[in-house]
Amino acid sequence: MNELSLTPEGVRLREELTLLRKEYADLYAQKEIMVNDERETLYVFYLNTVGQLNYELFCLSVELSALKLKVQLAQAAVNRSERVDVTKIEKEVNKQMNEYYAQIKQQAQQLELAQKAVLMDDVRAKEIKELYRLLVKRLHPDLHPYQSDKMNDLFLQVQTAYHTQNLEMLQNIVLRIDLDKIDDDDNQFTTDTVTVYVASLQTQIEKIKKEIAQLEESFPFIYRECLKDEAWIENEKAQLKERIEQFKNEKEIYEDRFNLLTEL
Repeated sequence: MNELSLTPEGVRLREELTLLRKEYADLYAQKEIMVNDERETLYVFYLNTVGQLNYELFCLSVELSALKLKVQLAQAAVNRSERVDVTKIEKEVNKQMNEYYAQIKQQAQQLELAQKAVLMDDVRAKEIKELYRLLVKRLHPDLHPYQSDKMNDLFLQVQTAYHTQNLEMLQNIVLRIDLDKIDDDDNQFTTDTVTVYVASLQTQIEKIKKEIAQLEESFPFIYRECLKDEAWIENEKAQLKERIEQFKNEKEIYEDRFNLLTEL
């Protein structure tokens, strides 16, 4: 029998290890689900609700900036008593605005993909997440450092199945293992080695907590609660439409200014 099972300190360490393993597994699965599943779902939903209007506003802002630059270049030519060379101005504006035009193209492609995206059935998605959490607790090498190579390989299969959203593969892996069985190799732990392992898990847990906190403060997670609120969505749309109208009006003013300068 292992010394961890014979002493009060050993019993305490095993209990602490059990709790830390559960916490690590839960946090690890939470982060993976956020990065590989929830982020894309939120992003697609954001684009299909207010993203289109944000894209229109961005395009208008770029067009307005380009017009202001045209007016500035045309006015400079007039101030020098030179003829306004529209072709030359267009080339200079395109050169300076090229980065923004590239962003417009990229955002247009993202919107197109979002419109075509077919989000997974909620029931199927929920089952995939639940099985993944279950298998992380049972097979993650960080939680079972003495488990066999076979079990480590099986965890790699779990990762592949999750990332490809293969529910059937996850179900098959569950059927192939004993979820309640902890590898006998855990008996290789001594008081000294488990103390080091506990400290290592504590460090990793704090690291994952920080990573999750950073994700929560990033796009699109900052909109998670907002996107559940229909009133917020409608209010956001209304504000975006108002700003779009303002940009359109301002754009007309600068178009008129540029046309006047080119006629001088």
